Amino acid sequence: MKNHFPIALVAVFAVLVACTENEEPVNPLIGTWENREFVDSLDVWLVETIEIKSDNVFEQYITVRQTEKGVNLGYRSLSQGLYSKVGIELDLRFMNDFNYRNALNVDDLFAPKEELRHIEIFRIFSSARVHLVSNHKELEYQIICDEPFIGSASCEEIRKFTKVY
Repeated sequence: MKNHFPIALVAVFAVLVACTENEEPVNPLIGTWENREFVDSLDVWLVETIEIKSDNVFEQYITVRQTEKGVNLGYRSLSQGLYSKVGIELDLRFMNDFNYRNALNVDDLFAPKEELRHIEIFRIFSSARVHLVSNHKELEYQIICDEPFIGSASCEEIRKFTKVY
């Protein structure tokens, strides 16, 4: 029995090493990223979140909070789409948009996710590029504008998102 134990241990170790070598490397962009902004006039936080999932799907949404890192009170908008890897960046392609907006009534700024309505919107962009900065703790996000909007301020702005998980 003593003679077989070292051989069995070596065999188990070889199998474990072989399995880990074949696994895909984890994409550091996968996760949940937030850009938080306090709106003085409304006394709330607007939080834009990008969830990048491992199956080439992403969701980007805006929620409302009372505190910067508190619970989401509700949603203002939600976009869904697919992404592809382009070098060290991701190319986000927007496909579905849902919205709930009532900017005139402070008490009606948001709704539960299930109350968002599917909408067809005219976008000045159909995609965005993201890439990692600050040792993979932040990503930079820039929309890619369609003609004739190339060069507008919205298209030039680079926004930073922080990884929350």
